[in-house]
Amino acid sequence: MLALIAPPGLDAAGQVEFGRVLMRMWLTLHTAGLAAHPLSQLVDVAATRGALGTLLDVAPERIVHVARVGRPAAPAPRSARRVRHGSRLLAVTPLDAMSLHP
Repeated sequence: MLALIAPPGLDAAGQVEFGRVLMRMWLTLHTAGLAAHPLSQLVDVAATRGALGTLLDVAPERIVHVARVGRPAAPAPRSARRVRHGSRLLAVTPLDAMSLHP
């Protein structure tokens, strides 16, 4: 498990910077052949956030992001957010993309 802990009193500009840290973390993990899956419920639910804060010995409001990290069993499929269908570029969900490309 990987937890991203913010410094006390993080302002709006610091929150943006922490978003950048999160993106760099994901890219670094990917480069190392690892995958991360966010565990948002640990941060979104007050009871679990409080328990995690106790476990990590930090104020719960400082926990910004939690993810499980490991080696993927198989390569992840490419994102299907943009699919060319004929001469048109469509924005679709992965399930829609499967129906466009039998």
